[in-house]
Amino acid sequence: MIRQSNLISTFICLTAIFIQGCSQRELCYDHTHGAIVDIEFDWSLEPDAHPSTMVVWAFPTGGGTGTRAEFSGVRRDAVTYQMKVPAGNYTMVCYNGDTDFNRERGNTLTTTVITTDYNSLLSPLNRSDDGAPRPPQSEDQPIHNPADHLYAHIHDTQLNVDEKTGKGHEIVHYTVRFTPQRVSAIWHVRVDIQNFSSDLQASAVVTGVAEHWRISTALPGGNDTTVPFGLTTNDDASLTATFAIFGDVSPHDVKHYLRIYTTSKYYYTYDITDQVHDAPDPKNVYIVVSGLRLPSADGTGMTPGVNDWDDTEVVEIPMK
Repeated sequence: MIRQSNLISTFICLTAIFIQGCSQRELCYDHTHGAIVDIEFDWSLEPDAHPSTMVVWAFPTGGGTGTRAEFSGVRRDAVTYQMKVPAGNYTMVCYNGDTDFNRERGNTLTTTVITTDYNSLLSPLNRSDDGAPRPPQSEDQPIHNPADHLYAHIHDTQLNVDEKTGKGHEIVHYTVRFTPQRVSAIWHVRVDIQNFSSDLQASAVVTGVAEHWRISTALPGGNDTTVPFGLTTNDDASLTATFAIFGDVSPHDVKHYLRIYTTSKYYYTYDITDQVHDAPDPKNVYIVVSGLRLPSADGTGMTPGVNDWDDTEVVEIPMK
């Protein structure tokens, strides 16, 4: 019994020493040392922008998958958001998320793009393509949805998180301040009609525009695409539309066409290349078509099984 008591006493003493040692040293289960990055958004360049969500990427400058954070309920006042990044050198990028049409693809600096989903030529009319002819030089172009307003900022200054950052009890904070700007282009289309009818239903497409916006270059890029969009009938005998795209790929030798489709199966084609390329502000392009004669809608819409479409010749629209 004495020997057993001695063993028990020895065990209790060793246990007490072990517990005391543990209480004096905080165990670290996170072996990936990094830093907290305080994120700030300065909206002074876009006073009318109100994105609900912002995405922030920390892309390693040497390549590889980036660290992503998404902040919802973004406010315009001085609010700081936080993300943790491992030690390393980073290119910091932000853009607005949670949109209807924009889609994020990729997870590295060189592969990440913002694009939109595929769609059909007559999608704004909720119709099948029904043999609708494609505009000139666009037969092989993919058809994409219009974009949403895209606000972004790629920091010129790299973020350098030291290897020793965050070791022990130290928590180091870095601050990155973004100043987002609109990088998408807004196109405004106006078509003045001679024989206007309030029953008119029509949609349109533009061709030869950028497929995506690329993070690494901060420029529009990808394949030339065709973008369908709806047209609004107005009391002043006009059709109008305002929509966003990622822009025009440059240098560019492909023509841009505007083609208008009606539910009575007429289509009209306009060469708008000059209006696009000579626009004073490539982020705000105005396309104006005057004197268009369209057939009055008869209320029957497109007749199922009829594949014949009537067209007019291509009309060049010079820059005014």
